[in-house]
Amino acid sequence: MRNFNLINECQLKNSGFTFVEILISIVVIGLGVLGISVLQVNALKNSQNAHYRNVASEYAISFSEHLRSGVGDKIYIYKDDEKKYRLSSGVACFFQKAGSESLSDTAEFCSAVPDYIASDVILMNKLVENGLPQAAWRLSLLRSNLGIVSEVKRMSLTACDFSLASAALASAPCSLQVSVSWKQHREDVSNTIIYSFR
Repeated sequence: MRNFNLINECQLKNSGFTFVEILISIVVIGLGVLGISVLQVNALKNSQNAHYRNVASEYAISFSEHLRSGVGDKIYIYKDDEKKYRLSSGVACFFQKAGSESLSDTAEFCSAVPDYIASDVILMNKLVENGLPQAAWRLSLLRSNLGIVSEVKRMSLTACDFSLASAALASAPCSLQVSVSWKQHREDVSNTIIYSFR
C-alpha cells in the first residue's frame, strides 16, 4: 500500500504545468500574435495605396476623356491653307484654365474659356483635392524629338503642328499628358499616375 501512495505522490508532483512552462507558452503565443498584427498593418497600408492608385488613374483617364469630349474629339484640327494639323483652340482653353505652363500663347488662341471647359477643370480640381491626400494634377504637352519624348514648357501652340506629308517633310504631333500626384499618409513618398494621349 505504501508503494501505491508513493506512485500517487510522484504523479501529483509531475502533473500540471509549471510557472516557467506557462510563461514560455505566453511568450510564444504573444510573438505569433505580434507577427500577425504586423502583417495586418502592412496589408491595410498596401490596400490603401492600391486604392489611391486606382482613384488617381480613374481621375487621369476621366479628365483626359473630358478634354477629348470637350473639344469634340478634335484635339487636332486640319488647317487646309497650311496643309498641317494644329492643336485646337479648345485644347488651348483647357491649358489656359488648368494653369499649365506648357503653352505660352493660350490667350491668343482662346480669348474666352467656354463654361463647359471651366466647369470640367473646376470639377477636376475638386475631385483631386477631395479624393486623394495632398494631391495635385497637371496638364502637359509632350514632344517627340528623334524618338526621345520630353515635356515642354512655354511652347507656342503652333510648335505642335504636324503634317502627314512625305517622310522627309512629315512631323510628329505632340501628346497630351494628365498627371495626378499625391502623398501617402505619414510618408514622404510622392506617387504619380501619368496618362498620355493624342
